[in-house]
Amino acid sequence: MSRKFGLRGYIEALRGIGQVVEIERPVDVNMEMSAIARLCYERGAPAPLFREIAGASPEFQAVSALAGTSSDRGYELARLGLALFLSERCSAADVVEELCGARQREGVAPNVVADSPCKENVVAGADLDLTRLPAPRLHQSGKRYVNTMGIVITRSPDGSWTNWSISRIMLSDARTGFSSVIPPQHIGVIHDQWREIGQDMPFAIALGVDPALLFAASMPIPAGMSEVEYAGALLNRPVDVVRCESVDLEVPADAEIVLEGTFSATGVGLEGPFSQFTGYIYPDYELPAPVVHFNTMTYRDRPIYPFMPGGELPSEEQTITGPAMVAEAVHQLRADGLPIATAWSPFSSCNGWLVVAVRSSWTELGLDAKAFCRRVANSVWGCKAGDMINSVIVTEDDIDPSDVDEVIWAIDSRNDRGPGGRLRIDGRISWPMSPYLDVDHINYYESWKSSRLIYDCLPSPRSWPARRSRFDTTCPQDVREKVLRNWMRYGFEPIPGAGE
Repeated sequence: MSRKFGLRGYIEALRGIGQVVEIERPVDVNMEMSAIARLCYERGAPAPLFREIAGASPEFQAVSALAGTSSDRGYELARLGLALFLSERCSAADVVEELCGARQREGVAPNVVADSPCKENVVAGADLDLTRLPAPRLHQSGKRYVNTMGIVITRSPDGSWTNWSISRIMLSDARTGFSSVIPPQHIGVIHDQWREIGQDMPFAIALGVDPALLFAASMPIPAGMSEVEYAGALLNRPVDVVRCESVDLEVPADAEIVLEGTFSATGVGLEGPFSQFTGYIYPDYELPAPVVHFNTMTYRDRPIYPFMPGGELPSEEQTITGPAMVAEAVHQLRADGLPIATAWSPFSSCNGWLVVAVRSSWTELGLDAKAFCRRVANSVWGCKAGDMINSVIVTEDDIDPSDVDEVIWAIDSRNDRGPGGRLRIDGRISWPMSPYLDVDHINYYESWKSSRLIYDCLPSPRSWPARRSRFDTTCPQDVREKVLRNWMRYGFEPIPGAGE
């Protein structure tokens, strides 16, 4: 199904397939709104659109689970598909190819426009009060977070590199907050450049943008590359941007709300606790983070504020960041000459697994399985996408990487538990809040390293001549067609694409 560009066009498309629920009764910004959203993620329920929020200004609306998965059969990835202007029945491979395909194309420079609806209201200076926003208190032991799903836009001091990222920001008071900034991340690299010259880093946050732009902001592309130009390649047209009021930056013109200000070069406070994308929260743990000073907010009339409560099971931390990570890894693997059919990171792995499905032509490279897997490992962990990947599972493309049951079956039935079946790569950067690390030694200005594993699930030439035994491989074609044709007549629920 086609849709209009922008968050409102996306929500309209979701409404057309029953993937949004409009909540008209007042919902409290203090935990209730977050709890509803969390349950929507975990149940695969439609995205909640909050029309009235107690504890926030009545001019604001809010929405969550924009890219959550659906429990509706055949529509599990519908929101991701529509976010990327694909079919609501798209597959995991479709999502990866769309993102990877844009990576092959030349970037498209943005188009600067003179005005946009996000300028309909302007609040600055002493009049600015971010507690008016429906920024929710997400966790019982935490504070309100003003940003969990907005694009943070920064630029290097010399102006050569404009970066888009998604970085959470906790409110401290009406105009101050603390942001999670990790040095290896590009926002951390640019922040360090500003710190080195003793200046605060200007920033802008675009809240309520078209969700396709969130994928662009999440792509782990190399340092110095432009996410907004990648977004142009993804959309096959320039992204309209508009200049900010108080900082020398441009933001997507379709944004619902724009926040402007600076990251302090010297000020540090404590941020957290916050539910990590790994599905864990440290209830009493806070981390040192740069102080954020806000000075301006612009917004359109009756704006829609997006938010995301992190935690277990698929939220945008997995459904957007995961496919973006996979697409960049596939791009690098193919660039290194490896015959990759597709790949996926099962959402239940919290971005920790990369399942790579290779074409049978891998044998033509003249490598044995172990040497081939070593090539895969060097490629994945040689690019930025590999920073978040703990384990790589290499299979042939008869395995669907997005089907967890098939992946588990492949690991158990095809992986040799001997020394050659698993390769260990030591000394890789790890996520600092992983539960297997010692939290007492976590510091945002240190490195965290651990080992990575790659599982060889490729067929061995010495193995039995086994073949998969399933409906589509062992049943004759005429019998399969008859069964699918009569499936509903037998009394079963319809199978998508199976005929009547």
